[in-house]
Amino acid sequence: MGLNNDQEKMMARFKSENKIPENSPSSWSSPTFLDGVTDDVTIYRFLSAKKWDYDLALKQYQAMRKFRTEENVGEIGDWAKANPAKVDLVNALFPVKLQGLV
Repeated sequence: MGLNNDQEKMMARFKSENKIPENSPSSWSSPTFLDGVTDDVTIYRFLSAKKWDYDLALKQYQAMRKFRTEENVGEIGDWAKANPAKVDLVNALFPVKLQGLV
């Protein structure tokens, strides 16, 4: 990502304090690569958004993790599999063409 030494140390500290494994997936084929929670890009996004103010980034990151837990965001895929008719209705009402990494 082109980080300087201080930024690399801050990313490592951030991972350590949030119990994120240091050996984050680095393969595009990994199911957790760019998971939006523990991947390096997400951590970078939070730190850089707060201009590398560790405490502000940590507060925002922990609020995101809390929200995802409280709202069961990780279970959206399970809901979609259990409710295909509702998913079809949403897709019909709000058509979206997927682009990107997939």
